[in-house]
Amino acid sequence: RHTAQSRLGFAEGALYAARWIAGKKGFFSFAEVLKDETGSSKLEIRS
Repeated sequence: RHTAQSRLGFAEGALYAARWIAGKKGFFSFAEVLKDETGSSKLEIRS
């Protein structure tokens, strides 16, 4: 089960994606944002 303790991470991700997409044309998935930034579309799960 996926849970979040606060909405801060979602807000930061949305702001990051907005900055990333500025000036680009087309439709993108969040996986593409991650791949462009990290080289991988897979998330690392930390506990």
